[in-house]
Amino acid sequence: MLTNKLLTLVLVVQPGRVLLGMKKRGFGVGKWNGFGGKVQPGETIEEAARRELLEESGLTVDALAKIGNIKFEFVGETEVLDVHIFRADSYNGEPTESDEMRPQWFDSDKIPFSEMWADDILWFPLMFQKKKFLGYFKFQGQDLIIDQKLEEVESLKDNQTVSTPGSSTLCHALFRSPLSPCDRPDTTFIRWMHILHSRHN
Repeated sequence: MLTNKLLTLVLVVQPGRVLLGMKKRGFGVGKWNGFGGKVQPGETIEEAARRELLEESGLTVDALAKIGNIKFEFVGETEVLDVHIFRADSYNGEPTESDEMRPQWFDSDKIPFSEMWADDILWFPLMFQKKKFLGYFKFQGQDLIIDQKLEEVESLKDNQTVSTPGSSTLCHALFRSPLSPCDRPDTTFIRWMHILHSRHN
């Protein structure tokens, strides 16, 4: 029986760059990621996103735009991670290292995907374009994706699930190439992401 764990993730974006944090401890240690964590009892999802961003980076934001919802399943685990993803285009304060995260700005064409979760390179292009999406990724360990679905949507509603059949459907549609890397979530994606991102800038 799978249980659901509600989580948040915030990406702070400025023209030509994005703020990431190096995870210093716990789940995902050693990976660059956005800022977020568990939704606590009594919190809304957005309240949790704001709290986690402040705790992990020292930043506050006036506005958060919800852009995605991805569910993660891990082989051998009984808990599904239900991650609600937000984008912030302005912020208050200065990025400050915390016990959990070490913040660092990255140019949008120099994002360290080889040191991030393998799914990030698939949905970051949508995030940069301010498009909304739903996704599902099944991992073997913390590095290998064995099943994936990603779908662009017009709006995000509670309890939505990915309806696109098959794996990596949106990824293939985005790349529109027989040489698409969609079934190879590894460092070769970096070249392809740069190509896709450049088409929309």
